[in-house]
Amino acid sequence: MGYLTYTSRLFPRPLGVLLSAGCAGYLLDTLTLFLAPDLGAALNPYLVTPAAIAEITMLFWLLVKGVKTPQQDGQAPLPA
Repeated sequence: MGYLTYTSRLFPRPLGVLLSAGCAGYLLDTLTLFLAPDLGAALNPYLVTPAAIAEITMLFWLLVKGVKTPQQDGQAPLPA
């Protein structure tokens, strides 16, 4: 989702970077919980925080701004 957000130009690029960092955090969290459960439990809050921030930012972005829809030629803009 982070890559798609980054390349789509319908959302701000920093949001795509943040979502990608959240994905990496989720993957590292799962890997550490599987390989070293004690270490994984200690690192869990630090690895999941970027994902939580990214998801909440995406939620608020969609609620406040919405998605920029590209205008096609000859088509009237939709009312807001």
